[in-house]
Amino acid sequence: MPSMPAMSTKSTTPANSRLRLTLCLMLGAYPLITLILTLIGPLTASWPLVARTALVAPLMVFSMVYLITPAAHRLAGAWIRGEQRLHG
Repeated sequence: MPSMPAMSTKSTTPANSRLRLTLCLMLGAYPLITLILTLIGPLTASWPLVARTALVAPLMVFSMVYLITPAAHRLAGAWIRGEQRLHG
């Protein structure tokens, strides 16, 4: 007898989903910004704050949009959406 396909159910509200997504993105953003600042910090130490920010912001936004956010959805998408797998 063939097994039943896995079903998913939502067990969270949109507010909880946003909080979960925020947590996942913060877990990605913190090491990312630390890495960016570590790599470019010595090169830009004498630059004015506005110039350093002008360099860091596009790197951070690009990395978040094209690396961190897709990875968060791929790795924790079901948890973010509050889905629970039901096998039966």
